[in-house]
Amino acid sequence: MSETAPEKSGPSSGGNVFTRKLGPLPMWVWMIIALTVALVYHMYSASKKSSSSSTASTSGTGGTAGTTDQSLVPQFVNQTYTNSTPPAMPSTITIQNGGTQSTGGTINMPNVVGQSTTQAQAALKGAGLSSGTLSGPKVAKGQATVVAFQNPKAGAAVSPTTPITIGYDTLSGSGKSQTETQMVNGKPVTKKVTASNPPGNPPSVS
Repeated sequence: MSETAPEKSGPSSGGNVFTRKLGPLPMWVWMIIALTVALVYHMYSASKKSSSSSTASTSGTGGTAGTTDQSLVPQFVNQTYTNSTPPAMPSTITIQNGGTQSTGGTINMPNVVGQSTTQAQAALKGAGLSSGTLSGPKVAKGQATVVAFQNPKAGAAVSPTTPITIGYDTLSGSGKSQTETQMVNGKPVTKKVTASNPPGNPPSVS
């Protein structure tokens, strides 16, 4: 009887799993390659994420890194002063009706000569003064008035309680026939209004 040929033994399945070959390379080499690829991908992802965050931060601050959005800054913080002391106040303040008020509390007397008594009193009130005391001849119906003098004079520094006298004349007629009545030494004196002697001239004292 012929002997049975011995079976060929296959490749051994024993040994360390890391030393087994998978294709042309051992398992441990493939594991190192996979770990290296994973590490490189992780570093790339982290770098890309950091770059995106930096770009968004720069865009939100007006394009300049390290600055604050101006819409978040209160407006009063943006005020800048070149001097450490506030600016000096003006010596006078212009008010309505031609008067001026000084910073010391006094008022510069407005000029009301040539105005009617109604206009003059309105100007005094508008300047913060009393309406004044009127002094002049009796005003008949239909007569106009014109301020001939004032006390205190225009430009004088006065207070709101300073007594004011407004001297006025009365006007009658019109054109070349217009006359003006003035008080002279306590008595009414009527004169003819001419180009050389216009209404509102101070009374002539004889």
